[in-house]
This record gives sequence, C-alpha cells and structure tokens, in this order.
Amino acid sequence: MLEEIRKLLSEAIRNTEFEGRVWFAGGCVRDEILGRQTQDIDLAVELPEGGIRLAEHLHKCGLASKPVVYRQFGTALVSIAGHKIELVMTRRESYRFRSRKPETEFGSLAEDVLRRDFTVNSLLKSVSDGKVLDLSGMGLADIRSKLIRATSRPEIIFREDPLRLLRAVRFAVTLGFEIEPDTLKYIKRHADAIQHISKERIAEEMLKILQGRDWTEGLWILSVTNLKRYIFPGLGIPSGLYKMKPGKPDLRVRLAVLFYMSRDATALLNNLKLPKSDVSYIQRLINECKQTRTLAAKGRLQSDSQLRRRAYEIEPVSQDFAMLYGIISALRSKGENQVSRDRILLGKISRTAWQMRKHRFSLTGDDLIRTFCIRSGPEVGRLLTKALGHWFEYPETGKAGLLEFVKTKEPKLRQRMSDK
Repeated sequence: MLEEIRKLLSEAIRNTEFEGRVWFAGGCVRDEILGRQTQDIDLAVELPEGGIRLAEHLHKCGLASKPVVYRQFGTALVSIAGHKIELVMTRRESYRFRSRKPETEFGSLAEDVLRRDFTVNSLLKSVSDGKVLDLSGMGLADIRSKLIRATSRPEIIFREDPLRLLRAVRFAVTLGFEIEPDTLKYIKRHADAIQHISKERIAEEMLKILQGRDWTEGLWILSVTNLKRYIFPGLGIPSGLYKMKPGKPDLRVRLAVLFYMSRDATALLNNLKLPKSDVSYIQRLINECKQTRTLAAKGRLQSDSQLRRRAYEIEPVSQDFAMLYGIISALRSKGENQVSRDRILLGKISRTAWQMRKHRFSLTGDDLIRTFCIRSGPEVGRLLTKALGHWFEYPETGKAGLLEFVKTKEPKLRQRMSDK
C-alpha cells in the first residue's frame, strides 16, 4: 500500500522543487519493514513550510483532497486514495519546562530524525526513489533485534516529553519488542515525570497498552519501572498475571482482572476515560464474580434453586463471567483442588443457565398492575421478587401460574380480587 502511494507522489513531484526532498517518516516506514498494515502515514518535506506547500501542490494536481492546514504547527492533513496523510516540514524542536508543546522551526533532515522518540520510528523512505534512510544508524538494526531504543540521549527524550515513557511501553507491547536496557533504566529514573501528563493522554496510551497482544508484559514493565505507582497508585497486581498467555481475553475482561482487587475499581476505570456503559459492565462483572466466590465459600450454591438464582443474576454479564471467574481462580487459588472445584461450579452454572433458556421468567410489573389493580411503585417490585423466588424453585411455572402464586401468598390481593 505504501509503495502504491509512493509512486503516485513521486510522479506528482517530479521536476518540482519537492523532488528528492519528500520522505515517508516514522511509523509507516517501520510498519512496512515489519510487514504490518500501516495506520498513519506521515510525510516530512525538507523545505521551509514544506508540509503545507506540498499539500497545496498535491491538491492543485488533483491527487489530494483540499488540505486542512494547522499553521501554528506547520502541518497539513490531506487524503490520497482514501488514506489520510499528514505533511510537515523537517524541523528542530525546543521544549519549555514541563511543556509537551515544542517550539519548532525549520531544520535539517538529521535534526528532524534526532528529535523523534525511538530509533524504530526514526527511519525515512524517499518518495522519489524508495530508498530507506537510517540517519540514527540504529533503526534497521533495532527492528531486526526487536528493540525499543531512545533515538538520542534517553534523559533528554523523556524530559522533553514524559508521555514517551508510556509510548516506549506501548511500542514494546504492540510490536512484541523489548526495551533496550539503557532506555529502560531511564524510564525508571524519570517515571515520576508521568504525573505532569494529562489524564486524557495517559488514558489513551494505557488503553493501547492494555489492548496489545502482550498486555501482561506491558503491566510487568509498568511495575518494574514504577510507572504503575503513578498511574494506578495503590493497585496490587498478582504476580501470576504476568505469566498469563498473551492475546486473551478481550479488553473488558482484562480490565476486570486488573482491577479485581482494587477498592475503587470505578475510579480507576473512569481515569481511563471509558464509556459509562463499559465502566458499569466491568464493575458488574467484578461484583458478580466476587459474589459467586462468596456464596460458594459459604456453601450457598448447592441446590438447583440456588444455582438458578445465581445464573439469573449473572445473565447480563454471562458472556465474560466464566472467563473472568476462571482467571481469578487460577490467580488466587492456593492449589489444584480449589481450581478444580471452581471449574466444576462454573460447569454447573453454565448448564443451569442453558436449561433456564427453555423457561424464561415471563412475569412483568405491568402484568401485576393490570391483574391486581395496583399502582406502580415499591409494592410491584416486592411482588416481582416474591414471584421470582418461586420461579427459581419451579422454573416451569408460566405467567398464569406465577400470578396465581402471588395471589395465594397475598391476602390483600385476594380480597381486592373478590371486591372486583
């Protein structure tokens, strides 16, 4: 895909001031070398205001959409063949104290490369002839060795932009790379600087880490570098979690596992800027898992009716319940006997849930209001709860039978029916 775009661009800049001065930069070059589908395409133009000027040229040629220009940053955004492409001049940067927004000015190709975070993101590919340029001298070697290494001095890289502390972890997790020892040492040394980054940007990076295939490796790096201390203060992570097989489960279960032992999982989930529906779901998943473990420990999941009640209450999160319960069992149980008992219990709950699908609880509040001429309110909820308890004992009972049960158990309702 990148080669197809390169050919289009190469033709468009031939015999212009841009020829030989336009480069694919950063992640798109890295991903092409790794054989990965690239998401972001960046072009660096070795001319003052080059990004904006090239965007305007490509639009006039009919190759690109009308550019969206950000003059304060010297960048432009266009669409070519359905792909969004950001264009910027090569530049040098200087940072003010505790500010992630650099002051920029035109710079050489070498200065542009050295301002970048990690060597694997510092590679350039010429639009004109397709040759890859490795000005750091380590980018191609680090890709072969699967290493995340600071492009220049780590203490400067992380002091200028502390978000790079998390970006290093994210790249290690998403690419399946290791962090080069010296770079890792400076992440640990500067971990407290992450406190100066907004919660929104931290949340964005953390979700990418937690969605990565090697997410448990990411958690381990966060722990050994002390980043976890500042991002999730007070959160304990079971050591067994680091040994989990990569790739599974999905994000909501991963978060439920991570925050299972937290005293305030909701606050931690909110810090990740998740949708409210996801926060509610994960909190419900954690609570149902804890409740099941408590009931099992007290011997209150023995009878069929007890299992039906539990399966009914779990139903809104049943898709992920078994996965979470199994993981927590493996992490917290002290022996194979407990893991085996938990597995047997999960099997019973699963079979009970499957059987209950044949006989749904069919009574509604409206049924009670119409039948017994009562007003909507707490009384309706109380009667539904009573009927539900009966249904757990006798799940074959249909709506008519449940109404009859309620009537026989409520003398006032019998009197009201007879008055009618």
